[in-house]
Amino acid sequence: MMYRFEEISQDTQKYVAITGIAGLVQAAINTGVLLALGVDYAVPFGVFFFFCNFIPAVGFFISLVPPFLITLLDHGLARALYFLGAWWLVNVIFDNIIRPKFMKKGLHIPIYMIIVGLIIWAWVLGPVGAILAIPLTMAVLRLVQYAGKITQAQPPPVGGK
Repeated sequence: MMYRFEEISQDTQKYVAITGIAGLVQAAINTGVLLALGVDYAVPFGVFFFFCNFIPAVGFFISLVPPFLITLLDHGLARALYFLGAWWLVNVIFDNIIRPKFMKKGLHIPIYMIIVGLIIWAWVLGPVGAILAIPLTMAVLRLVQYAGKITQAQPPPVGGK
């Protein structure tokens, strides 16, 4: 059982590392986009994006609203739409191409399990469940795999034969 908990811990560390590195690169690119468009508070918005990046599925939208509104109010609709398009393009490339490759390779968890886990854990635990969805789903999968190995074990032969 301790071996399974070590596996769960290692999987969680891999998830945090992959999400953190991808989020850092995305945040740097998004900050560059904000700076290029002349948006005020570009660096704090980049930091905010980095932390929201750990929230699966909805973190992107949470981090999008404040800089979009600032851009819209300060620079008008045209520049706000440029911002929206650039921010969306960067995140589509990272979230749909780059990150899934690293997640699949590093964590061995299918994308559909991530989505199902997000729905279930957000329903069970609320917003905290949304943040912890992937590590909790990986933990449950490891425990189910372990339980399956226990039930598949052959009983020792009777009479020593």
